[in-house]
Amino acid sequence: MSYRLGIDVGGTFTDVLLVDERAGSTWRARSGIDTAVIAGVSTSGCVRASATDAMQHGFRPIVVAEAYGDRTPAIHAANIADLQAKYADIATIEEVIARFAES
Repeated sequence: MSYRLGIDVGGTFTDVLLVDERAGSTWRARSGIDTAVIAGVSTSGCVRASATDAMQHGFRPIVVAEAYGDRTPAIHAANIADLQAKYADIATIEEVIARFAES
């Protein structure tokens, strides 16, 4: 199952396809999409889970630096350090837009 979602990225309306993870591996292989850009509310919760899930399903996770937070700065910093060391790239909004503009 998949869902289409329109988002505004840097003033440009972009069409995004979200895929149910149960069918994700097959769909990913056919689509040619290899990167998941992640933003969320809780660094230690949904952001971390989404990054590890994306990696385990064969995507390259990029976590947007300005698009998440946590209960305390210490919890946030510890999870970002761990995510960056093991699971995901951390990039600013400008860096993410530039990476996709290159491709």
